[in-house]
Amino acid sequence: MFLMLAVLLSTEAEATQPIHEAIWHAERSRAAPSAFSEWSVHDNEEVRVRAARALGRLKNTETLGTLEKMVLNDSAPRVRAEAAFALGFTPGGYNTLLDASVAEINVNAPTVMARIYDGLGHQGNGEAVPLLMEALSDRAPADRAAAVALGRIGMSNREAVNQRQILEDLVHALDIRHYERRRAAAFALARIRPTRWAEDIEARVITLAESDYDPLVRSRLVKALTETIEGQTGVPILQSAMADDHIAVRVAAARNLKKLPPDRALAMGSTLLEDSAWAVRIAAAESMLDLGDPRVLKKLITLEKSKDAALQRVAGAAWALVVGYDYVEDWPVDVMAGWLSRVEYPKEADGSHFRPFVFFATRSENRLYRTVAAGRLLEAKAPAKWAVQLLKAKDPVVQGIGISMLGKKPSKKHLKILAETLGPDTKHDVWVAVFELLEEAYTTSPRFRIPRSLNKVLSEAAKNPHLIQRLGQLLAQMGREMPPALTQAPPPAPLHEIERIRVARIHTDIGEIRVELFPQIAPETVWNFSRLAESDYFDGLHFHRVVPDFVIQDGCPRGDGWGSPGWTIPDEVNALHYDEGALGMALSGPDTGGSQWFITLSDQPHLEGVYTLFGRITADSRIIQSVRLGTLIKDVEIERVGPAAP
Repeated sequence: MFLMLAVLLSTEAEATQPIHEAIWHAERSRAAPSAFSEWSVHDNEEVRVRAARALGRLKNTETLGTLEKMVLNDSAPRVRAEAAFALGFTPGGYNTLLDASVAEINVNAPTVMARIYDGLGHQGNGEAVPLLMEALSDRAPADRAAAVALGRIGMSNREAVNQRQILEDLVHALDIRHYERRRAAAFALARIRPTRWAEDIEARVITLAESDYDPLVRSRLVKALTETIEGQTGVPILQSAMADDHIAVRVAAARNLKKLPPDRALAMGSTLLEDSAWAVRIAAAESMLDLGDPRVLKKLITLEKSKDAALQRVAGAAWALVVGYDYVEDWPVDVMAGWLSRVEYPKEADGSHFRPFVFFATRSENRLYRTVAAGRLLEAKAPAKWAVQLLKAKDPVVQGIGISMLGKKPSKKHLKILAETLGPDTKHDVWVAVFELLEEAYTTSPRFRIPRSLNKVLSEAAKNPHLIQRLGQLLAQMGREMPPALTQAPPPAPLHEIERIRVARIHTDIGEIRVELFPQIAPETVWNFSRLAESDYFDGLHFHRVVPDFVIQDGCPRGDGWGSPGWTIPDEVNALHYDEGALGMALSGPDTGGSQWFITLSDQPHLEGVYTLFGRITADSRIIQSVRLGTLIKDVEIERVGPAAP
């Protein structure tokens, strides 16, 4: 009987495989919502689940009608849950989510309610707060989702949740021995960072921050007390956190040093700079840097002698704040990069104080210096005349930054200069910057039209198969059509081949990181990561970003965080949880994934539904906690299951 059931399930899966393939192709090409109508009512539950997931990824108002029917009328809880999650990213989905919450009241489907609360959190509407507060006592996983949603709303609308009763209920949730609910409530408090506590509630939070049995709860409560820590009153809280036996709590203490008076910060920071954990040392150094006090900065300058790249960058930044624009020629690269990230030249009315940054951005032989200097110009909103200088740079990233500096209303003169710099050899990242510039210009002024000089060279972008989709989006926004021969993006591998990919073994110079991949949830992302790995793309790259108790990031061919493989892939956001060891795709905006990926060092619920999660580590997490800035990737192996297609 069991054999017969297995055969039936296998036969059904084979029968629906072409449909799954068709849904995926429609999703990745961002097809019109009407293309999914037939699949949304298909007899097969898995087909409907995949259709709902794809509709959410479109983020299109025209999907509302279909998703409403799915979340309110479908008999399968999995379909309703996926449709609810999709509504969280759909403009106008808020009211439908409220209707769905009412419809589910008498239905025993906590997972559906969890996805409804997820959706309400992503919609960010403060009017949902009363409903989410009631849901804190729901069954798992709905209770966790409600608390996370409150934290998410607090990130964008602090006042909507910074209220006595809400804070009291969240603190009360900490007294209930329910693992996920407690952690989620602590997350919400950390994201809200209350500006006003009731005295008794504040005292309770301080006690839990010092003695709770869960280190993640302790660290989040230290973050929640950020406003309380301001001034001398925070010293006892941080002293307790500094002595905690868990790194995450000590990191939270280190990050709050900037809230203390300089003399206290210097004394306590000096202790943390000697901590046995690298994460604590770098968190303390960066927090002390933000104080800007000369006594503290002089202490940080001594970190120049450290052998650690991250600490050297802090030393360079401190030197810039103390000494100014004098630098030492034979500084190590990271010290110089840190100096360049903070140095200020005397401001001049004619803008000549930007000239040194232009020099570093366009003339330096060091790639890191070029991107740091160009980034400073972008951050400072330097006038467009300096952007023109960057357009002529040989570094495509610097060119892209220069394009971004042209602003929301670029002049015809500057667009003409831009057109003169584009041609057959223009890199992918530069074209993407051009598209983003034109999209923003059109959004700012719907009467904007692409000048003839620039319109001619867009034909060069159309020759690049990796740019077809982005170019099509730009033209569609402006009411123009792509030539029929150019509307199809390059096809990836067949879906059934991608779904054979199961494991990535990331070999580093400090050990192996073994990751389970999720091709059925994020096929394009898994396929993209795997083909890069099997072409040895990641071999020899270094982790270029390490944020204590947050993420480690790699996959940048430049090593400065600005690199890409020469193409982008569509987002595949999903409802999986970003707990410790989750593998996600780094982005610089919607649908901009390429080669950069990250692994979370602790639970990070605010990333859920924002960045594509496509894997999770399966072995001991101590290896990811040991990664430092500059840790080397030696090789990435991909493992598959089942036989290859003939």
